[in-house]
This record gives sequence, C-alpha cells and structure tokens, in this order.
Amino acid sequence: MKIMLVDDEPIFLEQLKELITRIASEERSTSFEIIAECYSGQMALDRIPLSIPDVIVTDIKMSSMDGIELAHKVQQRWPSTAVIIISGFSTFDYARDALRANVEEYLLKPIEADAVRSVLLRIQERLSNKTYSKGKEILQLLIETNRISSLPELIQERLFPYAHYRLLIIPDHDFSIDNDMLLPQSLKVEETYYSKSKSYLDEQEELWVLRTNSRKELVVVFAFQTDPAVKLNNLLQLSQNHFMNKGRCPSIAYSDSVNHLTDINMVYRKLTDELYKNLVIGQPKFISLSNRIESHHDISLLKADEMEQLSLYLNKSDWKQIKKLINHLFRNWGNKHTPLLYLEKNLKSIVRLLEQQLPPIDIVTSKTLEIRIEELCFVSSSFSETAESFWDLIIHVFQPQVNESDSGALLFHQIENYVSAHLKEALTLGDLIERFHISSSYLCNLFRNNSGKSFVEYITALRVEKAKSLMLNYPSMLLKDIAEIVGYQDHHYFSRVFKTVVGTTPKEYKNISN
Repeated sequence: MKIMLVDDEPIFLEQLKELITRIASEERSTSFEIIAECYSGQMALDRIPLSIPDVIVTDIKMSSMDGIELAHKVQQRWPSTAVIIISGFSTFDYARDALRANVEEYLLKPIEADAVRSVLLRIQERLSNKTYSKGKEILQLLIETNRISSLPELIQERLFPYAHYRLLIIPDHDFSIDNDMLLPQSLKVEETYYSKSKSYLDEQEELWVLRTNSRKELVVVFAFQTDPAVKLNNLLQLSQNHFMNKGRCPSIAYSDSVNHLTDINMVYRKLTDELYKNLVIGQPKFISLSNRIESHHDISLLKADEMEQLSLYLNKSDWKQIKKLINHLFRNWGNKHTPLLYLEKNLKSIVRLLEQQLPPIDIVTSKTLEIRIEELCFVSSSFSETAESFWDLIIHVFQPQVNESDSGALLFHQIENYVSAHLKEALTLGDLIERFHISSSYLCNLFRNNSGKSFVEYITALRVEKAKSLMLNYPSMLLKDIAEIVGYQDHHYFSRVFKTVVGTTPKEYKNISN
C-alpha cells in the first residue's frame, strides 16, 4: 500500500513517518510503503501522477493550500486514492468540510497510534480485496483469449508484482456437461481451498481459482517471488486431496514456471491438451509438461477388424454378441490405460456405426449422442462403470429387441419425488449419487433417458416452473423470497437464469402475468 505524507512542518512529518513505520513493524506488514513526503498541497498534486499513492495522510492547516482543498482536488482527479486528514480542530465545520471532500478519516491531534493503525488496516483490506478481484478478472481474460499480447506496466506493477507463476488444471468430475451455469453457484469448496493453500504461501505470494469457459475444469494460478519446487509438491497433494469427490482423486496437470503473464493463455492451452491426452478413468495422476512421455495411443483406437466384427453382428441383429464384444473392448481399453480422449473417440465411432446400420433415430436424439458420450466418460469412475452406462445408452436410444429389465423408470420416479421435495436446497449430482447409491454416469443416463434433459436442465426447468407458479398464485410475494424458495440464495443470479430459460426477467413475467 503506497502512502504519501503531506505537511508543511518537517518535524511533524518525521513523527508521522516514524509512527507508520512502527505500526508496519508491529503488524509484520511489508505492504506499508511511504513513497513520498511533501511539504505543501501543490507539491503533493505534482507528485501524485508520478507514483499514484493508495493513501494520502495530510495535515489540515498548511500555507497556500489546506488539507480540505487538497482532498477535494484528489477526489476529483484520483477518486480511488484515500485521504486521511489530521487536524488540531474538533469543530463541526471542519469535520463537515472533510466529509464533503469524501475523506477516509478525520483524525484529531494528538494522534493515537491505534486510530492510525485501524484506518490503515481498513484501507489495506479494502485495497487487497479490490486488487485481488481485478487481478482475477484479468487472469480470467488471459485464459479465455489469446488476444492480449501485453499488459500496461502500471497494471503489471500494481496487480501482479510477482516473478513466477504456476498453473494447475483440475477436472471437475461433479460437473454436468451442458448448461452447468444454470445451477446456483457455490463457492464454498473453492473458498476453503483458497484458505488452505494460502497457509502454504508466504505473505507476498498469491493464488487465484478460476473456472474455464467450458466449466469442466478449475484453473489455479499460483504467484511466487521465487520458484518453489518443494512447495509445489505440497500444493499438488493438497489440491488432489481437497478436490477428492466421493473417494475419487482427480488427475492434475501442472505447468513449469511461467515468467510472463501474457504466456498464460499459451501454457493453459498446452496444459489442457496434455491433461486430456493423459486423463485415464479411475487412474489419478500428476501430469507435467516438462516430464511428458510421447505415447502411442493409436493402439487404443478401434481397429478395422473390430469395426467389421461389430458390423457383422449388427447385420445379424445378434445383440448378445454385440454386448459381449463391447464389454471385451472395454476390458482391453482398461488394460491399456486408454486416455479419456481416445475412449470418447472409440465410443463415438461405435455410435456412428449403429446409426448407419440401424433404423433411423430422431434428429434431436442423434445430435445429443456425442454430448451424452462425453458426459458419461467424464463422470465415470471406472471402465466397467462406463461400459454399463454406454450399454444402457445404446439400449435406450436404439431400442434393440433384447431381454433387459427396465428398473430405471421406477428409480427415476423416486429421484423425481426427492428432487421436488428438496428443490429449495442446493442439489447436486453428488447428493443424488450418495442418496440413491448409484454411479454418476448411470444417474446422467437416467435423466437423459426418462426426461430428455440433463440433470441441470431438468432441475432448472423444475425451479423455473415453480417460480412461475408462485408468481401467478402469490402476486404480492417478493421476487427474492420466490428465488429462495426455488433454490437460489442470490436473487440476481435467479433473475439471470430465469431470463435464460423463459426469455424475460422475473419482473417482466410477473407484470405480464398479472
């Protein structure tokens, strides 16, 4: 935090400097930096553009320009700079003028150290939160676009005064492939992770937790003054343990040291590619760009003779042999540790062959097949689970004449009742998996097969319909209360979701309906 001192009495200026230095020492804070000592208001105005202080501490009575006038000018030109006025006058007129100048604090002489400490710490916390949020916005832009070739020097200096950066990419296996943005967002897990990770960092080190555009992954950016090889191992282990889901550890891809912020997008893209080239269902690992080994994953791809065999069974409508072949393929892929990327490619090839040789399915179902394959692969915890879910998908979509009992409809009815009764709660796939003792891929299939929607689409539609019903039946009910009843604690977020689904805001819908 950059501090400028202003007083036309050098003795008082020196006393103020000593006081702030002592406070910084007692608070063990290296962020209190006195960058300028000015002996008049005009001198301060001349120096501000050169250093842009965060705080100006000024005496109220000075020759030519007093502290109130200085505060007014600062507020007009540099509104983000806080001004603290120190005064020997306790009259209301001076305090009123200070308020009009929008000063941060009006402190009376003799100065009390605790009063100065309190106001400086308050400003420091506010600045820290603002700086962190702004830095997070910029990093989000950097991972989302490669169009930022440079950052202004002032932004670099104020928001990112670090020498080294490390990126971690963590898949979120509790994610639903499409429209995850419609769910009420809970930051609790990420906030807890931030607190735990900060305990491993020094005071002048930082981290940011970001969501990717697809929302399938978390990106963690660590910032250091020196490259921390030992610290990194602890952070990787902490990250894997923290984001463990139902006993399932995630794989994590991590970068080497990044020295320039503008390289983050390139590193992020390379890291994401490496993650999915090496991500294997049920086999958590740490994946590094520097230690990567070229793998010949073409051995994991479907062979021509396997496709011919499948085609032959399809021509004969021999579904017993088709199931046997698919299970055999999954066992092979599991034994070869086939990465997710190649597994998805194989399953999409099988589905395309089914579409070519079986009676046509409706176009909507056809278009969602690839999404469903990505979804069941991403949320599965084992190859055997994926095999079961993939077969369930085939049975439902292509409806071959096979003798398979359908207990899914009854289970889905139970899930529907549970969801309806607990709509106010922050329901997730994980909650339903735990309650009904089923796998995540099977649950995703249940929603797709029985409602034609993903879990997120289903629960969002339910919430929006209930909200519409409440607006019609209870026109005097506040929108924030309606939002809470249908499961959204943040009514602004509820309004965005409602407009996404309905096409109008809740307020507009309410006015039209009534």
